[in-house]
Amino acid sequence: MAPVRGIRSAHDAVVWECKAKGHQNLPKECLLFDIPTMQCGCGCGEKFNDDFEFCIGDIEINGHEVLGEPMNQKVGGHCVAFAYAKTVEISRRMKEILQGRDPSLVPIMKALDLVAKYEKLIGECSSSGIKKVVHMAQILKDQGIISKDLKTIYKVSDVSTIKRNDPEAIALELANGFPLHAGLLVGKKLRILKCCRQYKPPRRARFFEKKKNVSGHAVVLVGAGRKAGKWFFFFLNSWKRFCVRLDPSGKVKRYGIGKIKADRLSRNVVRLSRFRDPGGARSLERQDGTEISAHNLRLLKSRD
Repeated sequence: MAPVRGIRSAHDAVVWECKAKGHQNLPKECLLFDIPTMQCGCGCGEKFNDDFEFCIGDIEINGHEVLGEPMNQKVGGHCVAFAYAKTVEISRRMKEILQGRDPSLVPIMKALDLVAKYEKLIGECSSSGIKKVVHMAQILKDQGIISKDLKTIYKVSDVSTIKRNDPEAIALELANGFPLHAGLLVGKKLRILKCCRQYKPPRRARFFEKKKNVSGHAVVLVGAGRKAGKWFFFFLNSWKRFCVRLDPSGKVKRYGIGKIKADRLSRNVVRLSRFRDPGGARSLERQDGTEISAHNLRLLKSRD
């Protein structure tokens, strides 16, 4: 049975009219947030040109928060695993909410369980980020990830990707409550990013020009928006006290969530199934060896 749409968020998009014919463009109805139709339905060619934004961390569903507490990675090199662990946790919390159960009963996932299983599969943990993204996805399907209390193993039935140059498609998944595993390049301004400021990572060419190593980082996308015609995403990080937001009294209201320019994601984003999912054309295929297949490499890197 389809979920019932209850009281809507204040972040829901509203109807907009085109200038040519006054055609009313209704927002697209999604599970958590309704988002604007990006192009007029009358065929005049006019595009949506207002600002909007939404973040899963800003709402409650049936009295419950969706995201839970941010994770604390502590040491470098394991961001892919921590981002996957949080993605699984949020997905499971959403599933519990949709089934009328308390999401606070969903345990924290043990990210280092993924690391250990990956090292056993590959033999070392210093390989490329793309290899980790693909093989850890396969581990989530085949072996699963254990909860931090060591009581439950959680698996996913399908892992697929969305092209990073299709922000509307990414926004639709986020508006339907799917957290998305994403990658970005680490510039000097990331660690000191302030709340509500937008992170603009250097492009790869800048690293090569300055003869610096390119360092990537995995995060979880949890919201989207547009300002002055430019898309951006909200992302949940696994660094303690990242992007702290204070209330008027100076107490910590929220931390862990930053903003990034949509065109600065470093690879295509990964979507984990919430319920049993048969998969599709953009689903990652099973890996027979340690090398990434051409199909999986294309799904993670190609913009086509």
